Amino acid sequence: MGLGVGATPSGDDLLAGLVVAFRRGLGAQGLSQRSATRLAAACLAAAGRTTPLARARLVHAAADEVDEALDGLFPAVFAGDRAGVWQGVARVVRAGHASGTDTLAGVILGLRLALERGYTSSP
Repeated sequence: MGLGVGATPSGDDLLAGLVVAFRRGLGAQGLSQRSATRLAAACLAAAGRTTPLARARLVHAAADEVDEALDGLFPAVFAGDRAGVWQGVARVVRAGHASGTDTLAGVILGLRLALERGYTSSP
């Protein structure tokens, strides 16, 4: 928390993307949301170490409330729509000085964690 410069430090943007993507990735596979809820709670517990704007962003991410650009990315990801993914990525990257790119790094990590959870879960 609070690592990086700006109104929403890079590390916090990454965590916001990670929390949302992990929750949505688990949901897309029909898996339990308990792990995502615990991750969000851990991030919120440490949110006092960051800026007010980053803290608010993490609160919204924990509630699965994101901006339109990020929200629009997931349907293309889950549909396997490559062109749609690239369009969505371009929209997210335009957010803030580096916030979009940092958030996308978190999205990649969150989706990877969700996929790994899906591989290790029993049917």
